[in-house]
Amino acid sequence: MSAETSPAASDTINVPFALNSPGARNVYVALFFNEWAAFLRPAQCEPVSQVVRPMVREWVRLEQVRPGLWSGEVALPVGRHEYLFLVDGTWVVDPEALDVCPDGDGSFNAVRSVVPAQVLVEPHLLAIARAI
Repeated sequence: MSAETSPAASDTINVPFALNSPGARNVYVALFFNEWAAFLRPAQCEPVSQVVRPMVREWVRLEQVRPGLWSGEVALPVGRHEYLFLVDGTWVVDPEALDVCPDGDGSFNAVRSVVPAQVLVEPHLLAIARAI
């Protein structure tokens, strides 16, 4: 991200992402730009360049915390963030997302809203955290 779009570290909140995907070998969360003007070229998104959508701004590889359960955190600024999971090369909408929006290509992206001093945790993530 450029200096104009990159928030200061203190302006971000660590947001958990989790997906139950038994049998998966690689799981990423892909966060998208909300503006079409900014994008990453596929060469910047290795190792998954063959499936890159032009508006991906960040890839985060999730870790398997127990068989079938993938989890990770992403530092996000306050605001609305569109994302999808990439499971072994296949796009997956978060089945636990509280909100989705059309992606412009006939599918949907999951939406995560980050608020200042976020103290509420989405119920499915709290249940996962307690189970670990």
